[in-house]
Amino acid sequence: MEADLSKVCRLCLKGGEVMCPIFGASQLNGNSASLPHRIMSCAQVKVYEGDGLPTNVCTTCLSQVDRSYQFKLLCEKSDSTLRGNMHRNSASDTESLDGGDSWDMTKFTPEVIINEEADENVSLCLSI
Repeated sequence: MEADLSKVCRLCLKGGEVMCPIFGASQLNGNSASLPHRIMSCAQVKVYEGDGLPTNVCTTCLSQVDRSYQFKLLCEKSDSTLRGNMHRNSASDTESLDGGDSWDMTKFTPEVIINEEADENVSLCLSI
């Protein structure tokens, strides 16, 4: 006796709960990405219409997919922002080394300070 796959959640395999279709016109639900895309972005699974597997998810899993996908987007946005800032900071560091007010060695005049006391200490160390 086969189970009715329309009553089984594709993600947790539980049945008997309120189910939401994975595919179809209602898949966007205000999100920019389809439910199959969100699922595949968060888990290493393939979700294709007509693949013979359950076509519904329970509301618990749907909520979990939405939270996971939003967290994934947040992480990617944060990473992009941080890497962009690092790139800009790196470029400005390079510009400050190469640009206008940088230190010019050809304009450097060394200052020599002679410490006579140090010379006496060196002599004492050598004679011991």
